[in-house]
Amino acid sequence: MKFEGVSQAVAAIRAAGGRALVLVPPEHLHQLTDESGVETSVVGDNGHAALVFVRTK
Repeated sequence: MKFEGVSQAVAAIRAAGGRALVLVPPEHLHQLTDESGVETSVVGDNGHAALVFVRTK
């Protein structure tokens, strides 16, 4: 799935059980890691995409 913002992604993650692996362009990574409604852990970043484990609070 592709989302147009963090709030859409968080809502979908919450609806799907509260955990997900998410691909994010590195320039937008801060939007996800700064979101107060989730806990994030960056798994990897190849410069083109960051893989992030996201868990809703």
